[in-house]
Amino acid sequence: MGAWTGWVVLVFVAFEALEFFFKKKGFEEPLSIEFDMDYPTVHPGSQTSRLKTTLQYFLLGFHILVSLGLAIALIVLISKRL
Repeated sequence: MGAWTGWVVLVFVAFEALEFFFKKKGFEEPLSIEFDMDYPTVHPGSQTSRLKTTLQYFLLGFHILVSLGLAIALIVLISKRL
């Protein structure tokens, strides 16, 4: 049970560290600006970089694998106690 709690805290810290790193280093892409014949249009919000998205998907996939492994281990431990 302690491994599960520790993993959830660790993955939360990893995602927050990733966000902090990308905000601090300025890896955000600029706003997209389109020019129409009459006036420029600025789309609000920034687009995240491809590296950040790739790292987030990697962390999510790794989190899913570790969570499944911990769940299977917990199921085995519970079934042995019965």
